[in-house]
Amino acid sequence: MKTKKTEPYLELKGEMARRDIKIEDVAKIIGTTPATVRQKISGQYDFYITEALAICSAFNLDRSIFFR
Repeated sequence: MKTKKTEPYLELKGEMARRDIKIEDVAKIIGTTPATVRQKISGQYDFYITEALAICSAFNLDRSIFFR
């Protein structure tokens, strides 16, 4: 089975670094594991819209970081 590969979420990664948001923090917000969050940030999988909205709401991020 071929794995889906999308562009990495570099803007999200940058905002997380600037704001000291940990992978574990994001995982708790969207109810998944840190490993899954890493895979999504790296572009192996996309974030669901509900996950993107929850992350933006929890950390006061602009929604545009999820859209290229």
